[in-house]
Amino acid sequence: MNRYCAFFAVLLTLWLQAVVAWGADTDAPAVSYFTDKQRGWFWYEVQPEPVVKKPPEAPKPKPVPPTDSIKAQPKPPSVVPAEPAPLSSAWLRKNLETYLNKAIDEPTHENVAAFYYLQRAMMDKAERFTNAARYVVMSDPQLDETVRRPVATYAVNEANHQASVVADKALKDIAGLAGILFFFRSDCRYCHVQAPILGMLANAYGFTIYPVSLDGLPMPNGLFGNFKTDQGQAALLGVERV
Repeated sequence: MNRYCAFFAVLLTLWLQAVVAWGADTDAPAVSYFTDKQRGWFWYEVQPEPVVKKPPEAPKPKPVPPTDSIKAQPKPPSVVPAEPAPLSSAWLRKNLETYLNKAIDEPTHENVAAFYYLQRAMMDKAERFTNAARYVVMSDPQLDETVRRPVATYAVNEANHQASVVADKALKDIAGLAGILFFFRSDCRYCHVQAPILGMLANAYGFTIYPVSLDGLPMPNGLFGNFKTDQGQAALLGVERV
């Protein structure tokens, strides 16, 4: 009897394990018989279809009303530029050429006279402006050009002398920093005239002259006999003529 009881207990245990394993394979959790005994034993139950969530629908675009139904916006009123006053400088600049062309194309007495009357009006305006400008300049030292450049003879001579002194000093300062490349040809008459001037420049301010002969020959006057023959210096500096 005990052997049958033990066998029945083992069989019951195996049966419960199978039920639990079958319940674990389903989507719904395993339900014990003792908690849901009114359903009885359903060995083959139809599983419900999985619920597929539909993606949210895109919002429908708003209908565009036809162009005919859209009311045209009223255009702002166009601003007409004001015409310059007659015989003003702006009016003369705008119309004088028109009167001139009309007088040239149709040289009648009226057309030619109209142009010359307008030209006289413009010249009268220019004369009045010139007289007023002369008075303003002469009465304001900041606008008087004679303050920067005198007009009296003795003052002009002194200004020229001061400018010469400053220029001499500038040339001497430059001579201490740079030299002069003298490109020449033996058959160039202008080079023969320029050579003595360069010699005076070297003696007066101390410039160093570097003579370069383009044809490899000296000048007939014998100046700058210590020349160098051109070896591409002229092409490098873009010298094409002497």
